[in-house]
Parts: sequence; structure tokens; C-alpha cells
Amino acid sequence: MTELLDVFFFFAKRFIYVVLFFFFSFVFYFLYKWFLCPRSKSHTIKTGLNHMIVNIVMMILSYFAFKKFKKQTLFIKNSQDILLKRFLLNSKDTEYGKKYNFKDIKTREEYQKQVPLSTYTNYKDYIQILHDSNPKDKNLLTSYPLKKLALTSGTSGSSKMLPFSSEQTKTFFLKGIAVLYKTILSHKGMTNLQKSCKIMFLPKFRKSPSGVRIGPASSGPEDSKKLLQLYSTPPEGYFIPTEKEGLYVHCLFALLDENLGMIEANFVSLIYYMFVKIEKSWEDFANDIENGEVSLSIDIPADIREKLKFKPNKKRADQIRKEFVEGNLKYIANRIWKHLNILLAVDTGSFVHYSNKLNYYVDFSKVPVYSPLYAATEGLIGINLNIRKKEYILVPQAQFFEFREVFVDEKVDDDYDDNDDDDEVEKHYNETILFIDQLEKGKYYEIIVTNFSGLYRYQIGDIIKVIKFYHNTPVIEFITRKHQLLNIRGEKTSEKQFLDAIENKSLKWNNHSLIDYTCIDYINEDDDLKKDTPHYSIYVELDSNTELSNNDNIKLDILLCKTNPIYKSFRDKDAIDTVVIHVVKTGTFKKLRSFMLKETSSPNQIKIPRVLNKQSHIDFIHSLML
Repeated sequence: MTELLDVFFFFAKRFIYVVLFFFFSFVFYFLYKWFLCPRSKSHTIKTGLNHMIVNIVMMILSYFAFKKFKKQTLFIKNSQDILLKRFLLNSKDTEYGKKYNFKDIKTREEYQKQVPLSTYTNYKDYIQILHDSNPKDKNLLTSYPLKKLALTSGTSGSSKMLPFSSEQTKTFFLKGIAVLYKTILSHKGMTNLQKSCKIMFLPKFRKSPSGVRIGPASSGPEDSKKLLQLYSTPPEGYFIPTEKEGLYVHCLFALLDENLGMIEANFVSLIYYMFVKIEKSWEDFANDIENGEVSLSIDIPADIREKLKFKPNKKRADQIRKEFVEGNLKYIANRIWKHLNILLAVDTGSFVHYSNKLNYYVDFSKVPVYSPLYAATEGLIGINLNIRKKEYILVPQAQFFEFREVFVDEKVDDDYDDNDDDDEVEKHYNETILFIDQLEKGKYYEIIVTNFSGLYRYQIGDIIKVIKFYHNTPVIEFITRKHQLLNIRGEKTSEKQFLDAIENKSLKWNNHSLIDYTCIDYINEDDDLKKDTPHYSIYVELDSNTELSNNDNIKLDILLCKTNPIYKSFRDKDAIDTVVIHVVKTGTFKKLRSFMLKETSSPNQIKIPRVLNKQSHIDFIHSLML
């Protein structure tokens, strides 16, 4: 008995030593971060401790998640096969699973033969049933619990309503955020107790007749209540019901925090709008900071206004006035937030335009824009482990991936017939469907997914390019959305090709700045604005209401010929006419965004389409032409 007690006390003492070691290490580390490193002064001891605990927990979780991810990328075929079997096993007794005999499918090749490619049309009836009757009584698409019916942004047309399971949310966190968090924490200053300005607005949800929530797939304030204390905006500020007033409050509290560490949003366009707002209203923000409350001119609920009161800070207000009165706004962010570390937002595809404009306010060489995730309503697709680059590693166990090759550089035959129909377009696609381990570097592909929410071999419409491999897993860059192409004759001018042309420095815009732009496909253009030969109609907003000459049309047309040789071949044959640029009134795109907000459920996921397909949007743009 004595020997057992001796052994017990031996291990007990060592356990206590270990606990004390970690306790004092934590205390000293906290004191170091609190007193010797930049920190947000709005942190209390309690919120500061919570911030540090979140960092440590995420650091540990990220270590194990990344280790698992690395192994899966090494054995990519096996990882995808395991995931497919999991989907088939889970869904074999659903109506969709029985229809296509999931229980008899043993290999991925059999899955391709037995289950057809699908689009939204294939799921409309199932989704209507989920919408109208209790989903717990319906084993339709998947046995995973339905969390909500998620609305897509509607960028490439009408908004769609897709099933969204709780398993998909879990996958997004464990296979995405947890893996890349080590990349975030490894960046300079990211372990400091500095708050982040999280630009996030209260989404609108509604209930279906069956009681299912209908709203955006992206997270909102209610999904992350425990994390709101890590943000510069007080928790109450996230429950302001309107975007305009919500953005004002985000800007105000970001400016109040001189040691702000990060600015984050779903899309870089929101960060750009934030700086535009600060530029226009800096005097109001300085006055509010000096007075310690939100201006009465800002229409917010009285109870929220009361909770947003803070200690007046004349010193900080004067700092802001000094910077803005001088009038030099280039790299203003680096001066008003001297310890700003990083901007976190998607800045690929159509968002490159906003990123380029944001670079005026922020010196990206010191404060980079990090685009961490490539995701859609359908699920997580890729993660980015390189802060300075816009490349994504396909996530092996986020979704089951298939691909169809896209021939973006295909030559067009000289004997093209103007009467050819849409079959011409299909010549740009290879009908052979490939698996993730069959992709080749330098080639372009359309993504097809099978996910946790009951979508099978679903064509999401994204076009990507494989640029290299991480172990045995493709590293990709996003190119465009399938329905965000300008495509009159089969020339397929992509978002990137158009962006490279319209952002070319040789375009002077009559000595004005380009604020924003969109296009209307010829088939959707107003008859009064059409020329006899098909052409691109471009709608631009400049920083002043000014007309452009025909020379601007010709310059942009020449640039498009350089970025897309196939477009040039049609121009040379006069099968496509010269581009036509229409100038819209200043403020048009801000109004378009507000108009789009009425048709969707969340400001967090609104994207200005680079090609307008929806008639209401086309009519709106037409109404604001000069």
C-alpha cells in the first residue's frame, strides 16, 4: 500500500509541476502580449484573456487539422474515394439514392456511369418539398440534418435556394478554417491582442411553411456571438438592421481603435466601400470619437445607440483630423492604423477591380490582402496557405470533385457561319469527366461537385486553372463563372480577359477615374441600343458625369482583341461589332447594390455582376444612363 501511495504522490507531484509550468507560462505570455505588444485598448482583462485562449486553442487545433490535411493531399485519390463512399452510404436510402441505386455503386467509375450530371433544375422538385413540408419526415436527398435552405447570391442570374446541412458547416470549419489558421497566426503581429474590424451585417432570414430557415449560406452575427468580443465593433453594433447605418458604426469603432490589427469581410469590395465611407465622412467620425457617441443623424434603434456609447477620446479624434485635413489619402490606412497587419477578404475574379482601387488607401506591400478560402453556397472548394498569393489547394475531403476540361485558347475556324447555333459553344468543352488525380498543370476545368447537402455531380459553373500541385493535389486559381462570360459567337471572353482590358492604363476615361462597370450581353440588350451586328455593351461609372467619345470604344475594343485572340478573330471578320460604352450617372453602382439588396437576404454576400443577366438589373442600369 505504501509503495502505491509513493507512486501516486510521485506522479501527482509531477502533474502539479506540469500544470504550474503551463499556468505560469500562460500568465507570463499574457503579460508580455498585454504590456509589450500592440493591443486594442478596448480590451478588458477578461476579453484579452478570452482572445489569447482563442488563439491558443486555434493554434493547437490547426496543428492537428493541418497534419491531417497534409496526409490527405499526399493520398488524394484514396481521400476522395473514402469521401465518395461515405456520401453513397449515407444517402443510399434516400429517394435520390434509390433512384440511382447508390447501394450498388462500388467505385467512382460506376458512380459516373450510374448517376447523371446535374444542375439546379434536377433538384427543384425536391427543394420544393423540403420548403413546403417537414424535412424530418422526408428522406429525399441526404440523411444529414438540414440546417437551412441557403440562397445563392444570384450573381449569374436568379438566386437559387439550395439545401444546406449542418455537416457542411462543420466541414467548412474543420477542413477549411482550422487548417489555414496556422497561416494566419504565423503572419507578423497576428498573435497580438489586437481586435479586428469585421465588416458583417445582420442577414435576413425567413421561415418556409415547413419551418425551415431560408437565408444566406454565409455566417452572420448570430452564428458567432462568442467571437464578437474579438472585433472592434461592439456586439450590439452587429444587430443594426440596415447596412448603411451598420457600415457607419463599423467605420467609427475601427477608427477609434488606433491599434486595430485586421480588417476582414467576405469580399474585398466591402473593405473598399468602408474606405470610401471614411473618406467622405471622416469629420463626422472624428466628432463622434470626441463626443463618445454615435451621431444622432445616424438612424439606429435607441437601445442599440445607448449601448454603443464609449469614453470620449479627443486625442484620437485630433489624430484622425490631422491625417485627413492634410488631404493625402494615399496609403491613409497605414498612417491611421500604424499596427495594421492584414486585410482578410476574397479578392479574386470580379473583385480584382475593387482590390486595385483599395490599393490607393492601403500599401499592400506592408499590409497584404489575404484571400484564405475559395467557397460557394455548394460548399468549401479550396484553401490558400500563402498570404501573398491568390492560389487555392483543393480540399480533399470537403466535397467529391469531378472536372470537365475547358479549352479557353481554342482557335476558331475561319469558315465560321453566322447562323451557327449554341452547339458552337459546346466545342469549348471536353465531354470526358475527370477525377481530381487526373488533372494536368496549365489546363482549365469546370468544377462538378458532390457535397454533404445532397447535391450529386452538380455543375456549379466555376472555371478554374491548375497552376501547380501541393503534394499530389491540384493548386488552382479561380478564372471565372461560366455564366459571367461575354459570349456572342463562341468567343468566350472571360472576366479576367475583360478586366485586363478595362483596367489597362492606356484607357484615360476622358481624364476621369473608373469607379465601376458591368456588361450586358447582346441578346439581353435594349433594342433601341443595339447595332445591327452583335456587340458588347459596357456600362461604366466615372467619378464625374461626363460623356466619352467613340475613340474610347475603339481603344477598349483594341485591348479586348489583345486579351482574347478569339474575340479578335470574330472582329476581323466583322462577325462582332465594336464595343459600345455607355456612361451611367455617378452613384449608379451604389444604388444598384441597394437595389440588389432588396432581392437577397444578406449584404454580406452581394456581388456586383460583371455581366447582367437579370432583367430587373438591366432595366435599373438603363434608367441611370447619362
